[in-house]
Amino acid sequence: MKLVKPGIFTWLVATLFLVALTVGCATTESYTVDNWDLPQVLVNHPEVYYDGASWSKRAVELIGEAQESVVAIVFLGSWSPQTAPIYEALIAKAREGLPVYVVIDASSSFEYTASSLKMKSLQLLREHGVRFLEYNPLTAQRMFMLPKLLLREHRKFLVVDGKTVALGGMNFNYASLQDSTHPEGQRDSMYVFESPQLGALLVEGFVDFWNDNSWEYLEPGVLSRTAASEVAAGGMLNAWVADQVAGEDEIAKMFTAMFDAARDEVLLLPMMPFLSSEMKESVRDAIRRGVVVRMLLPYDMRDANREPVEYAALDLLDLGIELYRERKPADGVKIPLLHEKLMVVDNEYAVIGSANYNLRSMRLANEISLVVESEEFVTQLRKHFDELMHGAQLVTREEALSWRNLETIPTYLYLYIGG
Repeated sequence: MKLVKPGIFTWLVATLFLVALTVGCATTESYTVDNWDLPQVLVNHPEVYYDGASWSKRAVELIGEAQESVVAIVFLGSWSPQTAPIYEALIAKAREGLPVYVVIDASSSFEYTASSLKMKSLQLLREHGVRFLEYNPLTAQRMFMLPKLLLREHRKFLVVDGKTVALGGMNFNYASLQDSTHPEGQRDSMYVFESPQLGALLVEGFVDFWNDNSWEYLEPGVLSRTAASEVAAGGMLNAWVADQVAGEDEIAKMFTAMFDAARDEVLLLPMMPFLSSEMKESVRDAIRRGVVVRMLLPYDMRDANREPVEYAALDLLDLGIELYRERKPADGVKIPLLHEKLMVVDNEYAVIGSANYNLRSMRLANEISLVVESEEFVTQLRKHFDELMHGAQLVTREEALSWRNLETIPTYLYLYIGG
């Protein structure tokens, strides 16, 4: 399925204008794990889900176990046969009298994945007592505030009773919650933690976010009675939280600090690696120190998404990145999109969550990422990365040069801001 492309001239003018705006708000400050000022919490070793259907089943279970409240934020949300069990579980809890809050990005209605042919509106959630918010509505009046319309809600997390937290890259839509081997599905990840500290932190941030974006006031303390100091049973891992509302710089701090901390190797699943000059410098500095940066790109069946990433490949190679891409499927064969975001630093840190390693996630989106310090967890994710690398092809400079063509420049510029 392809994007509907506006006129090239319109796209170029609009995008160059937006690039200028974005560059103007960039920062050149350097961050390390010692000065990044990200809140630290204790978490357990998480449950991990790589299949959308399996995650959907687990999400329904978690919602069904709620005793105090449920909070859910996703980028793309819509009603379909795959998502119905989750929304029905949310409605059931609201009918029980629990506070249930759901936030999606207003651009959900314009989705162009396979979900667009299956989805129905979520407005019925309100009819059943669910507090429902569409972030940053795309209305005619707001078109006069074009820069503000660039800011989108890209987080994906679920908090139950203020202490069970699931976060990662899966939306509440047809493509994300489809069987991940299905051609119309996506390969992604979700992580479930039992952590009152993480839960309390996200709930506190959510209350402020809701009250900034909704006419309906949410009293602090309504969503959870769990104390942030409460520690769950089991081995505890150190973790740092980057819960960013657009315009802040938590994600930039996190990624900059992670490259600074690297001593041997960085593994990256970036989805859409459109890097700013500051991001490139972080990579370049790490490689100068002898760090191997290994990046795996998905093979996106959508030409309008794949070709701009191909266009960017030469820049990535010029930085010294060891760049791989999934093998192109045989003619007539469709593969589910690798939508996962992951960063592994040496044998020490893992970065999971919604944030891409690109300009949009750094500057123009609400994002949630978690840095976990754990050799055991990192080893688990390294094995997963190696499995994804199976059959991947090393991108050569000659190949990257062949992907540079004038026809791709408009979509490249567009996704540089919007990807």
